[in-house]
Amino acid sequence: MGFTNAQLDADLAVITGDLPVSVTVDGVPYSGTKMSLRRDALLEDAGLRQSYRFSVYLRAVDVGTLPTLRSTVTISGTEYRVLNADVGDADRLYRLDLGEKYTSR
Repeated sequence: MGFTNAQLDADLAVITGDLPVSVTVDGVPYSGTKMSLRRDALLEDAGLRQSYRFSVYLRAVDVGTLPTLRSTVTISGTEYRVLNADVGDADRLYRLDLGEKYTSR
């Protein structure tokens, strides 16, 4: 038996509740969770791969639309550049791969 959207939403709420991080996108704060992924499996562009620092996951229902690539988000007073944005888990979860604000690209 597969997961229902309600179960998935409840699981995502627990994850962001256990490991919260506040991510400000276009001046609006959202609650998400932070983790690091393997760089070699992350971005096709080697230049961007070297700039990668970590990823944040946000519930799609909270955010609405993904921030644009190369835009910035703020976490704990530090700005990061959006290197990649991905929608996963039945369009319920956004993953933002973040790098240094001033990347070479």
